Amino acid sequence: MAEPITIIATQCAKPERRDDLQAQIRLLAAAARAEAGCLEYRVAVAQDSEDTFVFVERWATREALDAHFHTEAFQAFWNARMQYLTQDVDIVVASDFV
Repeated sequence: MAEPITIIATQCAKPERRDDLQAQIRLLAAAARAEAGCLEYRVAVAQDSEDTFVFVERWATREALDAHFHTEAFQAFWNARMQYLTQDVDIVVASDFV
């Protein structure tokens, strides 16, 4: 049986584009939550920086995550990301340890 995959991703918005980024994140999150294999998809705002968004995602399998990366919603977000961000997305892909 395949292990679930956890994604922790951090995005730092350009202050003047924060509201636009939030709107794009909401669209992406709604689409992702409806995808097969999405177990959890949360986005939080860092307590010490309203421009920093932290994604916590859990996917049933690596195949489900890979399928997510190929969806229209993800591709639209990914291709436009740098107009909203101060630096590229920091992504950690992890498997359960304990």
